[in-house]
Amino acid sequence: AAVTVAYPKSSFKDVELPNGFGNLQNLPGFGSLNPRTEGTRTLGTLWSSSLFPGRCPEDYNLLLNYIGGSRDVGLKDLTDEEIIGEVDKGCRQVLLKPNAPEPKVVGMKIW
Repeated sequence: AAVTVAYPKSSFKDVELPNGFGNLQNLPGFGSLNPRTEGTRTLGTLWSSSLFPGRCPEDYNLLLNYIGGSRDVGLKDLTDEEIIGEVDKGCRQVLLKPNAPEPKVVGMKIW
């Protein structure tokens, strides 16, 4: 599944990334991959608002998350809301502050 969500930039961890890349709240890069060993179901996230400026308000970050795959076939048994919940949980584990608001769901494609 591919799930696009948006969160306020202030919801992201306030962390300066190594090598002078910048602050995580500005999502300096193209995205991230999540190894299964990290315990998140989300396989990876494209930072759409960094790749394509102007796709969301300036005080938000837009994330395209991929979840499921051949090693997580149980995803097919979840409702849309449960899939969104799993994506949100993964974002909170990797990118967001614990008190981040619920995501604004922009789109979802399941195949």
